Amino acid sequence: MDTWNLHSLRLAVAGSSQNSSDAAGKPLPSGEPDFQCSEDLPALFKTPQQLKSFKIEFVPLQSGPYSDINVPFQKALQHGSNTYSTLSTADQDIIFDALKQKCHSSSQLRRHRFVLLGDNYQGIRLPAGIMLQDFLPSRPRSDSAPKRRAVAIDCEMVGIEAPIATEKHYQNQARPGFEGKNHFNGSPPSLNQPIRQKNNRTPNGGLGKLAPRRTETSEIAYICAVDLLTGEVLINKFVQPPGKVTNWRTKYSGITSRALREAKSRRNCLASWRAARAELWKYVDADTVLIGHGLEHDLHALRVVHTRIVDTSLQTAEAVFGGVESFRRVWGLKDLMKQLVEIDIQNHGRQGHDCVEDTLATRELALWCVQNPRRLEAWGSERRDNMEKQGIERDRARTEGQRERGKIAAEIAHRS
Repeated sequence: MDTWNLHSLRLAVAGSSQNSSDAAGKPLPSGEPDFQCSEDLPALFKTPQQLKSFKIEFVPLQSGPYSDINVPFQKALQHGSNTYSTLSTADQDIIFDALKQKCHSSSQLRRHRFVLLGDNYQGIRLPAGIMLQDFLPSRPRSDSAPKRRAVAIDCEMVGIEAPIATEKHYQNQARPGFEGKNHFNGSPPSLNQPIRQKNNRTPNGGLGKLAPRRTETSEIAYICAVDLLTGEVLINKFVQPPGKVTNWRTKYSGITSRALREAKSRRNCLASWRAARAELWKYVDADTVLIGHGLEHDLHALRVVHTRIVDTSLQTAEAVFGGVESFRRVWGLKDLMKQLVEIDIQNHGRQGHDCVEDTLATRELALWCVQNPRRLEAWGSERRDNMEKQGIERDRARTEGQRERGKIAAEIAHRS
């Protein structure tokens, strides 16, 4: 296929998108295009293989309108006090085909702080201690070593003391696809805003020296991965944090120093976030659909660049707000599981979250959204109406409060 024909095909696909009037006659932007394949496109190819190759290379997966999926789920997967869905082999293919259509576009992922490669990368401010130079893309698919088609993941974090920032840490990092980009919106406080010691006094009563500002940063301490289609638990391991833990966040992470020590003695602890990433890549390649809830945080901690993403926090928020640039809010996994799937999770008190439970719950929520598009749409409409009513009530209360304050001020002025 020569260059001229390839360029014409690009324009043909772009012209078939919703922005066809804007795309016609204009060169496509560099990087990943955001368009979908037209139904008329097959006529431009001599063989089905040519069409398939073109789709793979130039047409990324897109999120689209929900469609009905009539697949009966069997509740046969037990974890803790809850039972989760299993799928027959035939139904797995149906669900996977539907799931691919829910993958978020590149522009959506960028808006929500996912790190992506490409010339049109807009940049984000990464969390403290997370270096852009450490990010690597998921490896290309290999027919000799096929990976899982869809994997749900969850990572639990602990707080560690971030290293003292230096100017070098915040310079542009030269990696393929990131050259010449300013990926940080300014420098962190630790560079230019030192803080004084408490009371600005040393133990002998003199003025304290200016101390560098130290920041707590989140690092992965546990990773779980589950095959979305089979429900098989692929990874269920602790991860050694890269520094001194200053906050175990046990109420949420479920991790304690004792649990980490015991995991090391049982050899159920990965040596680092790099080891956790390598473990994930045993099951995941660039074609795998990754599913998570607030998945950008997990991928930041793993320093992974991935493009085939279904994030249930974004998927459900989109049902409420539509395809807006930013959402007013997103819903937590616990609330969504209770409201939509009618499963109660994260009820372990001070023991904190169960990472396997959270991963299975994310998987279950993603399956529910695929199977129940109309119910998801109805839930989103109800949430939207409730938020509008709450907004009206807040405005009314604010107006009444201002009126009352005005009356009081007038009475005081009259008495004086």
